[in-house]
Amino acid sequence: MSKLILQPGDHRRLLREFVENTKGTIRIASAYVTDTALLKDNETRVRLLTSFDAMDLISGATSLDSLANLLERGVQCRLVERIPKLHAKVYIFADGSAVITSANLTGNALDSNIEVGHQFSGDAVTGLSRWFDTIWHGGRQLAASDVESWKKKIAPLRARWDQARSELLKLTSELLTGRPAEGIGDLFTGTRRFFYFNTNRRNEKPTANGRWKLEEEMRVRGCAVVWTTFKSERDMKSVQPGDVILAFAKGVGVIGVGVAKSGPTILRIDAAESIYRLRTPIARDVTPNKREWRIDVDWLEWKRDSDACPLNRDVRGISQQPPNASFLDVTDGWIPEKVRKHFLRT
Repeated sequence: MSKLILQPGDHRRLLREFVENTKGTIRIASAYVTDTALLKDNETRVRLLTSFDAMDLISGATSLDSLANLLERGVQCRLVERIPKLHAKVYIFADGSAVITSANLTGNALDSNIEVGHQFSGDAVTGLSRWFDTIWHGGRQLAASDVESWKKKIAPLRARWDQARSELLKLTSELLTGRPAEGIGDLFTGTRRFFYFNTNRRNEKPTANGRWKLEEEMRVRGCAVVWTTFKSERDMKSVQPGDVILAFAKGVGVIGVGVAKSGPTILRIDAAESIYRLRTPIARDVTPNKREWRIDVDWLEWKRDSDACPLNRDVRGISQQPPNASFLDVTDGWIPEKVRKHFLRT
């Protein structure tokens, strides 16, 4: 049996089916690891081979939190430290079936990237298992104590990496567009208008690596999205290119700051390019009449929850919270200044 895996999202569906139906050893080779949702608890039958490269850990290509989670759940993990570097993406299910693919064991690869895989069975699976076992026996066993030690060493380097990456993206934008790129500090000068919108985590669960799927789609696609009915439709209609957009995650704070590249466009909620239709589980209020309002945004910053700008303040001993609205013009309020101080400080 032979099958091509071509559509975004099909990797997770097919691999999960094999994980659930395989009785013997599951062998996985993946250069990068950030996903834990594919595997179930008590997965002592799983052998995971991955590369060990300090830059992969610093950049987040491989998540130490994900490795720790997998180890805690019983997955056996070994590292390929020597040159040549492990770059294969292979999933072997006992001696019955296997998948060779471009998809790493990461959330983006399994859910949304354009990846190509080939699933097959037969004698070739036995040969692939022998190849895996040869590398496995030469790998170094990964322990939970190793992960904790690396976390402490990498934390300050990760912060420096994020800053360097931000500067690199700015320089790249200048190179490609031929004009100076805007930075966070540039947004708070002049007479710009500020709008904030709720990323709407309600009815959604975070992925295994602690991300929120719809927020990630907005960040990657470069847009701010809300769904009717929302409270400030008039404000959203007034957005123009150059206005500042603040992405607000309820209970966390402002995680994203960017510049609008367009006014709003409106999509049917069931349109092929709709972001809302990717929500899992699908919310109860999805109907063909529901609309998705979208503004194209050049996101200049997008923070982890731990680095978000909290939106609350004390006024004469009384705690004030941000307005409860899905999209709102906050130009004349206290929010822009609080965001400016936080993002320029961090």
